[in-house]
Amino acid sequence: MQRCPWCGVRNLDSDTHCFNCDGPLEQQSAPSTTAPATMDLKDILPPPSVTEEARPRRAPRKTPLVALVGVSLFMKLFYLVLSLGFSCIVTLLVIWLAYSNFAAAMMCLSIFLAGALFAYIYPDVSRRAINGRRGGLVAFLSDLVFLGILVPPLLLFLEKRTYIQSAYSVFSRYFWVFVALLLLGFLVGYISGNMAERRKKEKAPLSPVAPRKTGVLSLEYKGKHSK
Repeated sequence: MQRCPWCGVRNLDSDTHCFNCDGPLEQQSAPSTTAPATMDLKDILPPPSVTEEARPRRAPRKTPLVALVGVSLFMKLFYLVLSLGFSCIVTLLVIWLAYSNFAAAMMCLSIFLAGALFAYIYPDVSRRAINGRRGGLVAFLSDLVFLGILVPPLLLFLEKRTYIQSAYSVFSRYFWVFVALLLLGFLVGYISGNMAERRKKEKAPLSPVAPRKTGVLSLEYKGKHSK
């Protein structure tokens, strides 16, 4: 809108005379459409954003060791319960078919031991990418707690039911079995974690992408009305 200099009434920008007093209106000069002969790109392009500038990248935050051990222990107990339930179902079927078959009893026991070994090893292998180089330590601590929760109550139960004479004597005689299980879990977690870490490095780029450099470039072109 433009205001009439004679009567002060507002008129449209396209009007040349005031519709109230019919006086001439002062036309505002239109912006020049001719471009300068030279122009810098810094006058055209917006300033570089913060993301384009070089800045230090934060290292990814590591998961606490306690959380890794807790998740691994929970998965081992969960898979152990599943294997126990499956072996119980197979045992009931075997008892229904042949109650006094020794081979069938050994088959049920073998199924349970295989499921327990799967529950003991698989969580450390499945979480190798998360555990990384700490896979061996995570496996050792979770296996230590896992065996500490299961073995003493089992030996005491067998002693109470007179299946064994003394829980201490059995533990002292077969102590090497528990050490071998701890060593096996540690080796599985350590090897799988290091292999996953090596694969990450192979998939990662060899060098970070350099930040884009913005310089002052001159752009020369002829104006719209120049010849």
